[in-house]
Amino acid sequence: MGFLNALIEESPLYKELKKYRLDKSRQEMVKPCFLYSNSVLEVIVKTKPRTIEELKAIKGFGNVKCEKYGRDIVGIVNKNRN
Repeated sequence: MGFLNALIEESPLYKELKKYRLDKSRQEMVKPCFLYSNSVLEVIVKTKPRTIEELKAIKGFGNVKCEKYGRDIVGIVNKNRN
């Protein structure tokens, strides 16, 4: 793991998105990676999408995932914006 990845994983945004993913996956009784993978999680942290449209631009987030999780994810990103 590179230095940049270590910094990303220590960020409050990464930790909150990871917790959200775990909590949602438990509610839906699926593996966390079914919501989004760690690599997609890193892209979200790097790009910090402000809107659902920006989230849709990330590979792995189509209409269905954006409808289910988009508002929550964008809310978490905007709350953790620095």
